[in-house]
Amino acid sequence: MGRALAGGWFKAGLSVEGFIGIDPGYKHGSIQNIPDHCIKAHSHDVAAMAKVLVIALKPQLMKTALPSLQHLVGIDTLLVSVAAGTRIKTFTDVFGTCATVRAMPNTPAAVGASITGMVANTHVGKQERALAETLLACVGQTVWVSSEHLLDSVTAVSGSGPAYVFYLVEAMAAAAVNQGLDQNTAMTLARETIIGAGRLLQLNPDISPHIMRENVTSPNGTTAAALNVLMEADGLGLLMDEAIAAAVKRARELS
Repeated sequence: MGRALAGGWFKAGLSVEGFIGIDPGYKHGSIQNIPDHCIKAHSHDVAAMAKVLVIALKPQLMKTALPSLQHLVGIDTLLVSVAAGTRIKTFTDVFGTCATVRAMPNTPAAVGASITGMVANTHVGKQERALAETLLACVGQTVWVSSEHLLDSVTAVSGSGPAYVFYLVEAMAAAAVNQGLDQNTAMTLARETIIGAGRLLQLNPDISPHIMRENVTSPNGTTAAALNVLMEADGLGLLMDEAIAAAVKRARELS
């Protein structure tokens, strides 16, 4: 995610002089369009205090990595975390009372199509909020939630959501094969149907998915026959509710 964000910032015109990345596992040339001299292997190689410090670490690395970044954070530093499952308190315990934004983008950030949920602590003012939005908007849209516990719901819906869509494509393609289509044709039909439906949603934000669904569904037609199965009491609606609840529960356990 850090690489996706950095790539987005450079495409948006960020000067290389304004960017320093710290990545112990970095290999020369592995981040496209970012000069090697911008990447440091260790935090102590960076002398300047950060205006914005973006944390894009795996949660299990936080305990050892965060203390090594303390010298980069001052009273005017904005801390932005895109690390899943790590609470704001984890950062304030290490860095003190700095302005902190916790954000949850998703993997479509790699193609500039992310949706990012964001929450701020009380030290974040209007300017810091706008700056955080600008940084995350380079990979897609942003939304704010009012309290940190709601970020677990964001994680369950949009953070994990691409996997649900990918599985839907798998399931549609498998069902098509069961009805006689070859694998390549089935996968192409399923994949492009999802892409096209998503594009319709994107281009028509004022039309609800409910209305779009009804527009596709002729009375007693083929779509209605399929929806009668999907919309049964124990059908897709119930399964999705249980799936989201399970993801929220696990997000809270992990953090």
